[in-house]
Amino acid sequence: MRDLLVQYYLDKLASSLGKPQEPVAEKELLAQYKEKNYAGMVSIMKSELQLSTGMRIGWPKVETDPAVPVWIGDSEAVPPYGSDAFKTSKFTLFIQRWFIEDLPFEMTVMAIAPVLTHLLLLSKRSDLVEDIMAIDVACMFLGFSEFFLKKESYVHTRRSDEMLEVMMRLQPGCISYQEAVYADSLIKKLREE
Repeated sequence: MRDLLVQYYLDKLASSLGKPQEPVAEKELLAQYKEKNYAGMVSIMKSELQLSTGMRIGWPKVETDPAVPVWIGDSEAVPPYGSDAFKTSKFTLFIQRWFIEDLPFEMTVMAIAPVLTHLLLLSKRSDLVEDIMAIDVACMFLGFSEFFLKKESYVHTRRSDEMLEVMMRLQPGCISYQEAVYADSLIKKLREE
């Protein structure tokens, strides 16, 4: 387990973002999920992450790299967070239909939230943007801890062969279940300080 790395990431996040955010509004997200309103889910997540930029969902007509089923278009040119340029920017969150349509609720949130967290870290010029595990820890710090714990439980107990194949492609470098539990315990302590 990479305990020291988790602590390092949390220290960096606390120094740049302040206290960890409270858990996200799961009921609101679930209501949008049940209606298959992915734009509504993204809107709630953007609000939770305090992303004040425009966002639309793009459904690629051709299948792309199956290892990257969700991504932000034009993420190379992200203006600084809080700037007028950032507030008036409009990004496209691309989602592969084959990937998202059969995902359970928790996995849907966990497919989208880290991508939005990555956009936030890019806009804040964080040096953590290139590290997948750091993005996972940041996502937990920003209120999505419970989903990480549910995500891991799903992957380990209710997986289908197809979902396992997709998740195995997505897992390298990601935070492990034990690391997520550890990060969650530290985040809870930071909220109490």
